[in-house]
Amino acid sequence: MTQVLIIDESSLFREYLSSILEQTGNFKVQAALNGFDGIVKLKNDPPDLIIMSMYLSRDGTREVLAQKKTAPNLVDIPVILLTNKLDAQQTEEFALYRVDKILLKPLKLGLLYHFLNKEFKILLFHDDTVGAIKITVNDSIIFIRVTVALNLNDLDALNFKLKETIELFDLTVIKIIIIMNDIQMTFSEAVNLVRFFQIITAINGIKYQNIKVLSNIAFIQKFLQLNPEVLGISIITTLKGAILMLIDMTDKPVHNKRSNFEIAYSVGINALTEATKNITIAVVSHVPALIETLNGIFQPACVLIKTYATVNEYTNDAQRNLFDVTFLDTEIPTLNLFEELAAFEKRDIKHHIVLMISTKQRELAWNSFEQGITRYVVKPLKSAEVFRQFIQIVYRNF
Repeated sequence: MTQVLIIDESSLFREYLSSILEQTGNFKVQAALNGFDGIVKLKNDPPDLIIMSMYLSRDGTREVLAQKKTAPNLVDIPVILLTNKLDAQQTEEFALYRVDKILLKPLKLGLLYHFLNKEFKILLFHDDTVGAIKITVNDSIIFIRVTVALNLNDLDALNFKLKETIELFDLTVIKIIIIMNDIQMTFSEAVNLVRFFQIITAINGIKYQNIKVLSNIAFIQKFLQLNPEVLGISIITTLKGAILMLIDMTDKPVHNKRSNFEIAYSVGINALTEATKNITIAVVSHVPALIETLNGIFQPACVLIKTYATVNEYTNDAQRNLFDVTFLDTEIPTLNLFEELAAFEKRDIKHHIVLMISTKQRELAWNSFEQGITRYVVKPLKSAEVFRQFIQIVYRNF
């Protein structure tokens, strides 16, 4: 039995990774919630493998690695380091600490399995079906978009991904729109579809009547009409119709009671400035007050913010520099949003874009979903809502 020590400050991620490893029957897992806890468990019960986060509080990552490096009985234990972003300087630094592998979150299980097979000769199941389950939140509605097909590894993560999203956005009334257009679905894959809906509806607080499905797949439409396990989940013909059925529900959560640090802490980030110091944000707006607001929101985080008064200025720079997040003001004079989005795609600008819209522009934002822009915030900007969108993009565990 291979013993693994997981050191990560997200309880959901520790639970997820433990379940993935332990269900194979080849691994015994112990978990540590910070650097100090990790050092204690490392010394008291040396594992065969360490999987740890780049960012830890209470004796951080470097201290854990330094303690391991100086102990003869610990120095040869292989280490997998998990991070959301990595630069060349960090890669060189952690090589000195004898880190064997650096993997990015959200974790691609195929890369993890390849390492485990190479290091421990253990064969693990990996579903290489091309497909993805993506989750975003707008107007307190969770949007779940399934593309191409249902991947079994994505299904394993779905429960944890949804719980993390609910915690991050502080959702008390959980409203869900599932978009399943143009995916490959046959009768033989119905068991995966059943599991997909079972995972969603099993989460505490999710009611069938608050779930709407948008799909042009005849099989899915018939499945929702005939399968007794999903009766009560509505299928809607238009995205606008689904949103309008949910957006005006009266019992809405309050989003402004947490500081930026508390929002970050909810998904396992304690060292906020450390975790965000390599992050770059583009702000495209001609309104000084809006730019000032965004600067104030991100002051607690160590991010680099670059501002552009026009889309052309941004586009020219974005072709040379990669931005982790772009906040795009949809009220820039002469802006044709859909032409610009098409131009971004043509020029291979694939930065995560968050639209900043006015209240009357919600339908414009909904229409942009067809072009892959699935995030927006409504002006006047609420600090907590902007920061939540930022965290979900740059610090996803799943």
